[in-house]
Amino acid sequence: MDTVVYPDRQFIEGRTHVTLRVQADAAATLTMRLAEPLAVTSVVSAEFGRLLFFRIRHDDSLIINLPVSAQHGAMLSFDIAYSGRLPTQELDRETVALEAQQEGDTETEPLVRSEPNFLLSSRAAWYPQNVVTDYARARIRVTVPEGYSCIASGQLTPGDVSLRDAALSAGGAAYVFNANQPVRYFALVVSRMTQVASTVIEAKGQYDKLTITVQANPRQLVKGREIAPVAADVMRFYETLMDDTPYESLTIAMLEHEVPGGHSPAYFSIINNAAPFSRLYWGNDPSAFSNIPEFFLSHELAHQWWGQAVGWKNYHEQWISEGFAQYFSALYAQRAHGDASFFAMLRQFRRWSISESDQGPIDLGYRLGLIQGQGRIFRAIIYDKGASVLHMLRRFVGDEAFFRGLRGFYAERKFQKAGTDDFQRAMEAASGRPLDRFFERWIHGGDIPTLRYSSTIRSGEVTVQFDQDSKMIYDVPVTVTLQYADGRLQDIVVPVSDAHVEQRIPTNGVVRDVQINRDSAAIARFNES
Repeated sequence: MDTVVYPDRQFIEGRTHVTLRVQADAAATLTMRLAEPLAVTSVVSAEFGRLLFFRIRHDDSLIINLPVSAQHGAMLSFDIAYSGRLPTQELDRETVALEAQQEGDTETEPLVRSEPNFLLSSRAAWYPQNVVTDYARARIRVTVPEGYSCIASGQLTPGDVSLRDAALSAGGAAYVFNANQPVRYFALVVSRMTQVASTVIEAKGQYDKLTITVQANPRQLVKGREIAPVAADVMRFYETLMDDTPYESLTIAMLEHEVPGGHSPAYFSIINNAAPFSRLYWGNDPSAFSNIPEFFLSHELAHQWWGQAVGWKNYHEQWISEGFAQYFSALYAQRAHGDASFFAMLRQFRRWSISESDQGPIDLGYRLGLIQGQGRIFRAIIYDKGASVLHMLRRFVGDEAFFRGLRGFYAERKFQKAGTDDFQRAMEAASGRPLDRFFERWIHGGDIPTLRYSSTIRSGEVTVQFDQDSKMIYDVPVTVTLQYADGRLQDIVVPVSDAHVEQRIPTNGVVRDVQINRDSAAIARFNES
């Protein structure tokens, strides 16, 4: 894949060599996805020579006619040349919602303009690709003007820059990236960036090392240097959890944008930082955690496992990317800052889950908030409720079974697209118990259960009782916290899986108080009876 990028004009010239295998019984035409603004100048096949093709107005399809039908299993290769103006991709659902810093403040024009960046990723259709996304390898060559740098899906391979590349760059720069492992889609970002850090850490799985590089816009150089050791720590932690490193390199781009957020294709992650002196406020968003400074970073890095190495089959399964990444970022917050930060994130997860669950279930995917134009609803359900459901599942089956099932699911679906049914089977195999009701209620249903509870303190024991509507029984692991007279706290997880549950808890001291769901781990409403 050869691409020349003119970021100031948002214009590209591309030539892509595609090799594919025919999966249908026979094919007389092939349909590929390519952004409508890109004008195709030629399609040449090694098997058939120059081919006839046509575009459909207001559609991203490229339809290629074959002179004879290609049979099932046939290997075909094409060289497709194209060019045109293509706007940078906006991250509408991967950034936080903005508000004025003060009520009535309508002046949102930034005092300092953000450094421009040119992003082409999954929704941009900037190269010819299968209509149904699937995993592939690629060699990507990108040429950019002088003063610009590029990051793309693949390992940067400076030795692959040929004399032809150098000639084509004409005073600019040529970059070659090799995606040695299959990726779900290819992406690139071009901006004025400087490399500020590079480190190598031990890896797990196929690779024995992982190279982490940080590039940054001019005003983000200090943040880039500061974030480098944190990124290494996050990746080590995730590698330990999953016992695997999906890709051999990772580049982090510290960029400026009007709204903070991030994006994480395979092999690299973008962290959007607000420009200095921004008049906008983003605290009231499901994905805003002001007390966790590395939240965006840890969330985006988790996507190298969830969303990239393991993709989602269709929009119903987006929580496998965002909910999993959100939960992993909470696990890292617990490791880096302790239980208090972890519980604070659980409280925010629960608050947004309860407030927005009437908008629909997790399996509605991107349709959540679509009509209202509210990405906040999408993030509340897919990000926060998805993470809460994972934590409840962990407490329901136990830590050992949960992480064993998580690793089994990842290993089975690595470099493939996955669905909730695949995850459910992996967790059932790891826990040895059926989980149909758990997934039906929490993933495919949109209600929030109400539990009535009572507690009785006696000498030597505490009895707790829970009741829920017998018409709709949920599996709800509830934390019961005993507060002793000497200040000690004891947490016991009570699995509430029936209309009436009563549990006696032995005590070893004088109990002063009994608290229910103190850690906010259960997304249920509680009424004391």
